[in-house]
Amino acid sequence: MTKTFSRRTLGALAAAVCLTGSLAGCGASSSAAGGSDQITVLRAPVFFEPLMIAEQQGYFKDEGLNVKIVPGGTAAQGVAELVSGKVDIAPTGGVSTIAAVAQGMPIKAFMGCQNATPAPVTSGILVKKDSPIHSYADLAGKTIALQGLKETTNLGTLMALEANGVDPDSVKFVQLPLANLNDAVLKGQVDAAYNIGSFYPTGIQMGLRTIGAPGNTYLKGGPNAWYVASDKFLSSHKADIEKFIAAMTKATAYATAHPKAVQDMTIKYTEQDPAYVRKAPITPLTTKIDKAGTTTTINGLVKYKFIDKPVSYDDVVWSDAAQE
Repeated sequence: MTKTFSRRTLGALAAAVCLTGSLAGCGASSSAAGGSDQITVLRAPVFFEPLMIAEQQGYFKDEGLNVKIVPGGTAAQGVAELVSGKVDIAPTGGVSTIAAVAQGMPIKAFMGCQNATPAPVTSGILVKKDSPIHSYADLAGKTIALQGLKETTNLGTLMALEANGVDPDSVKFVQLPLANLNDAVLKGQVDAAYNIGSFYPTGIQMGLRTIGAPGNTYLKGGPNAWYVASDKFLSSHKADIEKFIAAMTKATAYATAHPKAVQDMTIKYTEQDPAYVRKAPITPLTTKIDKAGTTTTINGLVKYKFIDKPVSYDDVVWSDAAQE
């Protein structure tokens, strides 16, 4: 069973925002259409490296953008900060974005960040080395910790459970801070944890082992992370959004060609062991949104009742987004 407080909180926030009418001008920037006043962008705890590289390499300035980067939390929290007007652009998960759109929030994804790929495996469900859990089938009746409920890792795990004959309702999901997932498994507080980003290889270094990567297998091409803005901001700041995409495209290409730069950013902004970060595989990054993978994610959300009503791909993704 899955706790639903994060979704209720998000729904309550949406209602409050709509009542105050602040969604009409959602976003921290006050510039006119196509303007270049300061744009506030959230930095997620994972897959943030190209964003920081763009700042470091001066790509935003090259495009004439004044970008302020502020630290953020979970994918659902990123959506909340976006609709509350605290930030103009938020990197968040595909599941959180689609759920928000289904609740009536006028936001859309406009650029990819990280899509699920079969290889290399850079995230997955971790257990203790001596755990009796060796496959998805062994997760029946167990407790799995996630960095966010009703998000991408939650959906991928549900799909894996059902595909392997496990009743999803027999499994308990709990939400913990991303940095605490590995410790929770080692201390026996949970049976398993689905970890992502640089925290996944750190878990393996700490002595945990992987039983599978559901998101890679069952949500291939799905948006693990992408960049989102309000409909209002996208329409009134189209030129700035296009410049942001151009800068991030350069940064993502730089990150792909210079893995050490990615490692440097990971070490700087997380508490991961530098020696291990240097040896760990780097997650493939992109600026394109995978239409087929996104559609699979939307269909999964409907099936597992993460959302109350179906939404279309066009409801979720900006028409001018880079897509494949």
